[in-house]
Amino acid sequence: MRPLLMMIALLLVLFSAVLAWSLLLGWILTLILSFSLFEGTLLALITSGIGLFVFIQIAGALNREASEWIEPYDSPHDIPLHRFVKSSADSTWENMIRYEVANAVLYEFKRSLKPGAMNEEQLEALAIRLCDPAITILKRKTSRSGHIEVTIAQLRKELQRMDMQPYDQDILEATVDGINLALSAPPILLAIQNKMWKLPVPMAEGKAT
Repeated sequence: MRPLLMMIALLLVLFSAVLAWSLLLGWILTLILSFSLFEGTLLALITSGIGLFVFIQIAGALNREASEWIEPYDSPHDIPLHRFVKSSADSTWENMIRYEVANAVLYEFKRSLKPGAMNEEQLEALAIRLCDPAITILKRKTSRSGHIEVTIAQLRKELQRMDMQPYDQDILEATVDGINLALSAPPILLAIQNKMWKLPVPMAEGKAT
C-alpha cells in the first residue's frame, strides 16, 4: 500500500508542476500572441505533455539498452556480487560497475603480477579498494561519444588526492588495464556516458551469487 501511495503522490506532484509550468507559459503567450489565458495554457499543457512523454520514452530506452548486460571478458567473476549489492536498494549501475571493475582488475592482477606477491584474499581486497579512485575518475568523464579510458597518470593523481598509499608501477598498470577492460563492455560505457550511476539495474539481484 505504501509504494502505491508514494506513486500517487509523485504523480500528483508531477501533474501540479506541469500544470503550473503550463499556466506560466500560457500567460507568457498571451503577452506575445493574441491568445486567451485558457488557449495559451492549453497549448502549453499539450506541448509540455508531449515533451515529457518523449523524455520518458528516451530515458526508458536508454535504461533498457544498458540493462542488456554483456560480460566484458570471458573470465569467471571471482569476487561475488553480494560484496557490492546487499539489497535491492543497492542494485544501481554504480555498484554494478564497481563489481565489474573490481573483477576485471583482479583478473589483470592474476594475469600480470608476480605469483606469490599477494594471496587471493589480499588481491581481492586490493581490487575492491582501487574501485574508489576508479569510480571517482569515471564520474568526471564527460564524453558522450567515442571511447572512454583511464590512464596511469589519472589513477596516480587520484590516489594522491584521496590520500591513498602509492602503489608500485606493476600494480598501477594492472589496475588501469583492468579498468579499461571493464569499459570494453558497451552497457558499462553507455551507463557512464549517460550518468546512470544512481539508476537501478533490474537484473542485479539475479546475478548476485
